[in-house]
Amino acid sequence: MRNDKALHIASAVRALSGEASLTRAGDLDSIKALCFDFGDTLVNSKIFVSNGDKKAIEEAMRFYHLDGSPARYLSLTERAWDDAGRELDEKYCRGLPLTKHDSQLSGELATRYFAESLTRLMGQVPSQESIASVAEAQLKGIMTADSLFPEVKETLSVLHESYPLGIISDNMAEYVEGPLRHLDLKKFFKVVVISGKEGPGITKPNPEIFRRALSRLKVQPGEALMVGDNTRADIEGARNVGMFTVWVNRNREKLTGTAKPDYIVGDLSGVLDVLSGSFHN
Repeated sequence: MRNDKALHIASAVRALSGEASLTRAGDLDSIKALCFDFGDTLVNSKIFVSNGDKKAIEEAMRFYHLDGSPARYLSLTERAWDDAGRELDEKYCRGLPLTKHDSQLSGELATRYFAESLTRLMGQVPSQESIASVAEAQLKGIMTADSLFPEVKETLSVLHESYPLGIISDNMAEYVEGPLRHLDLKKFFKVVVISGKEGPGITKPNPEIFRRALSRLKVQPGEALMVGDNTRADIEGARNVGMFTVWVNRNREKLTGTAKPDYIVGDLSGVLDVLSGSFHN
């Protein structure tokens, strides 16, 4: 028979019904903590990046005294990010072992390269001052975007009453800490582990980033459930450490590759089904 935690969660499933399927049997009575990926698991990265891009354009227009609507420049952002990716690869990533890769520095450089490219594409001559200003606006746009998936807050509220929760995210700190504050999610999480704050090489699926989260939550791998959208980084990484796993498959994609999630859910509310024992085979 399941414990009181599961019984409490089972009562919430009637209000927040997700869709879950099982890929490997396991005894979830041992679960003492839950860990979550951030981008595209809790928040929609397309929304927060889009908001960041819009704020960057608005700041460039303010800086260079450009008239008109920011919408006229939105089509330039994809090219600006492509330019930033190439420059980041040439100046930082190329030839750098993954064990030396610094997520924080990489994110900061990419944002600056994006700001520089965007400014040029808008027909202006970038300066160090303008690049810094546009890059800062882009980050603030991400940190203040209303990017939360609709079922997330209520689901976390239920889970938080029964389990300590943690975040394990591959990103620069601003991309996680800012939205957590803006979206009023910080209160739900006992532990937040961000690759950008952990040092070079500490990124998913490296077992070390999962072990650090488990250590701070004071649980063993078999006592924790990892929830994420990326089958390699989140699912394979966590399973290799010994955690139970839930793949959040919002787009109903076909499972490919070597990843073998223990459970598959359509959105975050499906985690309630998993933990209550009411998942669908």
